[in-house]
Amino acid sequence: MTGKDKLNSARIFSFWLPLASTWLMMAIEGPIMAAVIARMAEPKINLAAYGVSFSLALIAEAPVMMLMTTATALVNGWRSYNKLLNFSAILGLLMSALMLLMVTDIPYRILSSNILNLPENVAAITQTAITIMLIWPAAIAYRRFYQGVLIRYRQTNRVAAGTILRILSSSSVVLLLYKFSVCSGAIAGAAALSAGVLVEAISVRVMASGIVTRLKNNTPEDPPLDYMEIVRFYLPLGITTFVALSIHPVVTFFMGKARMPLESLAVLPVLNSFTFLFKAMALSYQEVIVALIGKDSRGYRPLLVFSWQLGLVMSLIYVLVITTPLYSFWFQGVAGLTPELASFVFMPALLLLPVPACAVWLIWERGMLLKAKRTRFITHSSIIELSVVVLTLFILIKYANCIGAVAAAAALMIGRIAANIYLIIPSLKARHFILKQTGPPGEVKNSA
Repeated sequence: MTGKDKLNSARIFSFWLPLASTWLMMAIEGPIMAAVIARMAEPKINLAAYGVSFSLALIAEAPVMMLMTTATALVNGWRSYNKLLNFSAILGLLMSALMLLMVTDIPYRILSSNILNLPENVAAITQTAITIMLIWPAAIAYRRFYQGVLIRYRQTNRVAAGTILRILSSSSVVLLLYKFSVCSGAIAGAAALSAGVLVEAISVRVMASGIVTRLKNNTPEDPPLDYMEIVRFYLPLGITTFVALSIHPVVTFFMGKARMPLESLAVLPVLNSFTFLFKAMALSYQEVIVALIGKDSRGYRPLLVFSWQLGLVMSLIYVLVITTPLYSFWFQGVAGLTPELASFVFMPALLLLPVPACAVWLIWERGMLLKAKRTRFITHSSIIELSVVVLTLFILIKYANCIGAVAAAAALMIGRIAANIYLIIPSLKARHFILKQTGPPGEVKNSA
């Protein structure tokens, strides 16, 4: 094996960077929306309404998120393409219909007043914002399916191009509404997000047209694929994503019952967007682990080294931001929070200090389980994380009388650590299984 063929941190970095840039572009969308809303009229109320509507939209989006992974794995020809396209369309339209039901008067009144305990002015704006976002689940289902097709046929650069178009579209819409419209900030944010996902869905379909034509005309008959097989493959992945994305709406539910609810609801979207920048870097590394570990698993050791490097660098950047003047630059200058709210969010941000390291740790554990095809443990860990978050919030708010945002940060961190700890043994067993099948870890041939 020549030095050129050896897998090292530099080669891993060059493979990871395009995937990370795609996730980073998605991660900056939230801060852009929050920053513009913070500069519009009644920022506290509108940031709170935007945060609630976005969290509820995530619940509707959750069941369609793993369509990209499913398409990547199962599209092998024209028949499987059509079966999965139909499955994606049905699932997306079903979730949009359920979202529509959620914002009709009686169900929404129960949700906003009895469950979320939202202030009346926040509830009214939130209802309109959710209505504007009804297109989300269907458009995202369509987009994720075609992103999976592009990845399956090695057109990942086009996935990144679609994300660029989405960010440009959503940013343009929110800035235009900020400059030339009298609509509230939450409404502007919802309209911008809807426009962005619609543009991205259309663009990835156009960019996949060549692949679709080849599937129709040039590929041999693929193995039979029925809808029950798709459901069996998809259900565990869908449950995992649904549980994971339900965490933030659950946190929102508890904020209405905590001390300083309006301030907490106002800063949570900003705080979530900030921490997601670090989580996104870890999430993008999952595909790198699966792709570069190799059939003989000789990429294990250099990938493990890079995981440590990534976790350390991201943790240092987090510390640098929250302990230097960069804190004011980000939370006031970029995110647009008032000095009062920027000061209010410091303690929650400090409690979330372990986020970068825990995110990389979790992705490493998941990578081992994915390689060993033991994905049920990933679902278990998500359920444990959600359960611990709920229990911690209940204790801190009901018995410790904590400020909402502080309780939220503590609960999110404790829940994530619980998920990490649960996966230690399954991931170590998966690692043992992988290395037993392939021999001792070392270096991999050209796996990229």
